[in-house]
Amino acid sequence: MLYRAGKPTEARKLYDTVRAANVPRQRQLEAIRGAILARQSAGLPLLLEQLRSPDKALFGIGLSTPANFPAAT
Repeated sequence: MLYRAGKPTEARKLYDTVRAANVPRQRQLEAIRGAILARQSAGLPLLLEQLRSPDKALFGIGLSTPANFPAAT
């Protein structure tokens, strides 16, 4: 919501906090996805990290997240 509201810095902070928190795995995965999207092109290293992961859930995040990037004009 913060990202869509035009507050990417606040969104990144929130997603990074959730990523580091002791929360259910699904919430961590959602936060990784959000962190990548909120960073826009700066999220590429985090996206690549997921694609290189042997963990299937992280790899899945790496595969599915680019479909949510805004279309380039």
